Amino acid sequence: MKEERLMSKESLSKKSQKYMYRVLDLIERHKKENPILSRHIERTFDISGVNVREIVHYLRVYDKKPICSDSSGYFYARNKIEASHTVKQLRSRVKHINEAATALESAHFPDTQEQMAFGFKTKVENYKGYWEE
Repeated sequence: MKEERLMSKESLSKKSQKYMYRVLDLIERHKKENPILSRHIERTFDISGVNVREIVHYLRVYDKKPICSDSSGYFYARNKIEASHTVKQLRSRVKHINEAATALESAHFPDTQEQMAFGFKTKVENYKGYWEE
């Protein structure tokens, strides 16, 4: 069973709240063939990259907007095929982050020669199938 985290619009920064739907309007005008870079969004609305990522995350997760991204920028997907590359990229990032967390848990520190025992492994394993189909 998937765990849902509820996020209200009010939990976003004030600047993200203010510009959220203006950013959406801008991204909706950009398709896969003409994506928009984060820095152009930032300059257009005088917001930070953190604001852009926060807005995009909220719109994807809570408003279910098909906002995609790649090294060329953000774009509004017209279909599942266009969105599939971003989905694969996001799942790959989750995999790599989990690998890094697992490696850090098993790291040996020079002052103790012991492995970390934070109990994170159980939590990571609980989410292992969360993103997999």
